[in-house]
This record gives sequence, structure tokens and C-alpha cells, in this order.
Amino acid sequence: MVEPEKAWDVATLAPGDWRYEKQLTGSVAQYGPPAGPRIALLRCDSATRQITLSIDGVGASGASVPVVIRTTSGTLAWSGVGNAAADQFVAITRPATDPGFNWIAYSRGRISVEPQGKARLILPVWAEIARVIEDCRG
Repeated sequence: MVEPEKAWDVATLAPGDWRYEKQLTGSVAQYGPPAGPRIALLRCDSATRQITLSIDGVGASGASVPVVIRTTSGTLAWSGVGNAAADQFVAITRPATDPGFNWIAYSRGRISVEPQGKARLILPVWAEIARVIEDCRG
């Protein structure tokens, strides 16, 4: 018998850690295992004041990908664009002032990122997320 999937707010977190880096064009927080591939990336483009959330292993080049992000403040229904570069990923780009980023940064302990047709990704909420958002709003 297959066990039903646990609710997002109690499901197992994806393995890994957040790492923050200040760059010339903005700042970046990336998530993944220390010795493994990146799973997620949050990037601030200081020039445009936009934040891009990228999820690896998802998407087809140029295709629109609906993504649901669950937080303790509510559910966000955002759309990303698939890119089949070296690793497939979907990128969601939004203005840094989007209040949805507050929901993500201040969600209690975790968020669920759910690209349509793909497995959900449960990520912990650490200070690195808020740092990138604040850098971009600066």
C-alpha cells in the first residue's frame, strides 16, 4: 500500500543548505546539498530591481510553467519560463517589491514550490532568502 503524500507544512525538506553570495550585479542565495547540484536559486538583479527564483530540473525551453508556492501566509500562483540550458530549470522573475516575496521570506519554517506537472519541492526558510530580497529593495 502506498502512503498518501504528507501535507506541505509537515513534509520532509529537500536535502541541502542555503548559501548567500554578494555579486557585482546583485546577490544570490542558492539551495542544495553541500557537495551536490544546486536545487534552487534566488537572484537579485540590482539594476532592474527584480528577483528571479529558479528551480532546477524543471521546464522545457521557452515554455510557460505555472508554479504554485505555498507559504504560511497564503498561496502564490506565479508563472515561470522554462530554460533548457545545461540543466533544465524554470525561472520566475518578479519585481522585488512584490509582496509575495514577504510571504516567502517570513513563512514559518518552510515553503512548497510546485511547478505544474512536476514533484513539489519543500525548502526551508532561512535568513539568506530575506537578505536577497532586502538587497534588491535597498
